[in-house]
Amino acid sequence: MEHRCSERVDTDVRVLIYKSGTPQAIGRIKNGSKYGFFVETDFDDINIFQALDVEILLPQVSSQASRHKYAARVIRKMGSGLGLELELVSRDSGVVLDKLLRSANNRKESNKFSKTSSQNVAPTVKVAQVK
Repeated sequence: MEHRCSERVDTDVRVLIYKSGTPQAIGRIKNGSKYGFFVETDFDDINIFQALDVEILLPQVSSQASRHKYAARVIRKMGSGLGLELELVSRDSGVVLDKLLRSANNRKESNKFSKTSSQNVAPTVKVAQVK
């Protein structure tokens, strides 16, 4: 039996994976909570306990994508993806992430992510950071 600190939410959210500040790969959050998530990706140039950033891209009604960047640490590496634990998540940023995952779950079938140009994308909001 697994024990978790918070409820995991099944979802399907596109993410951009950064290693050492440079975009390296894309993936999809398949389930997560305010403390971490599983990202389905074929990116494997990473080690257990290595730090990376994950930028969550959510489509918005107004043609602009909402972007949120989280610092994370790899805690599990499998052929299908990465288990990530978020670094230094405040209560407020955890609540924001939980709402993002739940709202994405509610609309994952109704909205398909479309390509956006850089001029239609809102600025990145960094909500968790490693100190």
